[in-house]
Amino acid sequence: MDAKANSQSQTRRDELKSVERLARYACLIIFVLIILFGLSQSIVSVPAIEPTKAATTILDWVLLLKSLVLSFAIVFAAAAIGCLLGFLFGIPKSLQISRSGNNPPPAGEHAGQNAVSAQNGTSKFGGFANNTSLEEISDWLTKIIIGLGLVQFETFLTKLNSISIYTAAFLASKEIPQPITFDAKLSSPYFFALIIVGLISGCIFAYLETRTRLKLLFVGTEQQVNDHTRELENSRDTNVAELDLTVSKPDALKATPARAEDTAVTNIPWSELKTPAEIVGWAAAQARTGNLPLAEDALRDALKKSPTDPDIYLKIADVKQLRQDYDGAVKMRIQASRYITDEDKRIDLLRRSIYAALFVAPPHGFDQAISLSEELLELPRGRNALSYLWLACGLGQKFGHLQANRAPASEINSVREKALAAVRKVVELAPNYDSSERMLLRAVFDPQDEGNIASDNDLEVFKNDADFRTVIYQGKP
Repeated sequence: MDAKANSQSQTRRDELKSVERLARYACLIIFVLIILFGLSQSIVSVPAIEPTKAATTILDWVLLLKSLVLSFAIVFAAAAIGCLLGFLFGIPKSLQISRSGNNPPPAGEHAGQNAVSAQNGTSKFGGFANNTSLEEISDWLTKIIIGLGLVQFETFLTKLNSISIYTAAFLASKEIPQPITFDAKLSSPYFFALIIVGLISGCIFAYLETRTRLKLLFVGTEQQVNDHTRELENSRDTNVAELDLTVSKPDALKATPARAEDTAVTNIPWSELKTPAEIVGWAAAQARTGNLPLAEDALRDALKKSPTDPDIYLKIADVKQLRQDYDGAVKMRIQASRYITDEDKRIDLLRRSIYAALFVAPPHGFDQAISLSEELLELPRGRNALSYLWLACGLGQKFGHLQANRAPASEINSVREKALAAVRKVVELAPNYDSSERMLLRAVFDPQDEGNIASDNDLEVFKNDADFRTVIYQGKP
């Protein structure tokens, strides 16, 4: 890939040579015209002393040098202004991620932080961003120049004409009458043409060079910086950031065993950690060595530095769940879901959050489980038997809570009907009696039935309800 990119870059540079060759030819033509003009102005006719003799021509070297210096000064000044305009118009803009925050974060590890770094124009390894001040100056200067040029175009030409007349008068050592008028004995059209040629040629050449060669230079330099930064990041990631906190499925959450490197990492002082990725890696090592409170504190510190990174929220949730703080784990996962746009990841996160919410003390726990289940069912790929089963479990907990607290019969019956409707959807979407969803449904309905020993019995409150039993055991062989 690098060889191909270098080949394409070399091809572009070769194509630029034709433009630069044309510019050299233009400079040569202007140089020849200036020489010819200088000679025409400095060759003077000297009258003969005797009437019988013819006049002679001589070369006035002082006038020749004066003509050449003035011509070159005028064309260089005009070209310099033209080059400045061409440079301002042609400054390449940095490729930047939209700052609106609506772009989806990149996939992969530490995706959220990468997205934040990209939006800020920074590398996640360092704290430096591209300085775009010149681009901003270019934007408003070009707008001002174009606006003034259109409004004051006639005034602009008049000023250029005045400059050419003053220059021609200086060359001819003549005074200029006021107001300034055209004098056929002055070479003002020549200097006016030099100014126009210098402005236009300088502008076009500088614009092309800025848009091509300078841009290639910027891209090449940026690529080298990115390559070097990537090497440093990979080196750092191997030592710290990849020591991540990995957990098993949420229904069997266990701390990952400590690694050999964890002891060395935990000995690093917290104060020496700079980036969120380093803090996350350090917190993961602390969690694997059993320091869960310290790991949570470190993760919260990383969250302050990168508040839109969903991975950090999820790691805090995992630590909280390891500490059996199911309510806190659910809240962290809900926060993480705000920054996840990938539907599959969002579905998985919602399912984990629902399961954790079912362990939170009522009524807050089942309210969260019901709300999250309804949110899950709004997603096209989230409408499956398992999602309806989680909803039914939350409603089962709520039904039992309402009965225990002697809530109004109408409210209890409403919850029962919703739970029964959710159970019907489970059976409808999983018609096979021996499917995993149906087996789990029977387990939470009657943990003792058919040898199903389960700690989860959220639907057991409906065990003596004939309607539930008929639906749940539908299709039994």
